[in-house]
Amino acid sequence: MGTKFGNLHIRTSNIDDVITALTELAADRKSISRESSKTVQELDGFEALLQQAQMSRHLFYLNVRNGWVSVLNDWFSWGEVEEFGEALSSYVSDPILTCSCFDEDILEINVYRNGESLTGHTWYSGSLEEDYGMEMKEADISVLTELLGHDHFASIQHALNTEGIEQAVAMFEAITGVQLWLSSDWFDDIGEEIQSKYTTIDLN
Repeated sequence: MGTKFGNLHIRTSNIDDVITALTELAADRKSISRESSKTVQELDGFEALLQQAQMSRHLFYLNVRNGWVSVLNDWFSWGEVEEFGEALSSYVSDPILTCSCFDEDILEINVYRNGESLTGHTWYSGSLEEDYGMEMKEADISVLTELLGHDHFASIQHALNTEGIEQAVAMFEAITGVQLWLSSDWFDDIGEEIQSKYTTIDLN
């Protein structure tokens, strides 16, 4: 099994605004969960435990760097972080960038604002449609340059055209100035130096 991770980054330095947005989103999701509690109670065994876990993903790790607030969560993964990033973008005024990797086989970045997807890009060496029933995404470079800076146009274009997943991530790390090859689920293995840079927000 290869590396898996997911993370998101809001284009702001105001961590208080992000905490407020996370708090409001978590509260809304908890409200929906309470409304559907009867359905949850009807579930049995592992299915019930899984459903309960789905409703308690409210522990976040935040870091402010180079004009971004990075948000990590142990549950963020390919598919999961995109859904969360799109939802969170309805609670903040600034655009959100998500980055996720599945088994070092698929890499995806997406940009969200006002509850909508602005653009996305997928790196995958095979046929995503045949293997996963999904379409490859090709980024609108104008959206990325608007977000990341027009002076990065050539670097963004190079990163989009590269085939290597690790190389593409490294390029976007250089462009954004934030760490993208990272998951909070790795904190126990990578030591306290990186973890100490993040503020823990427990919304349970």
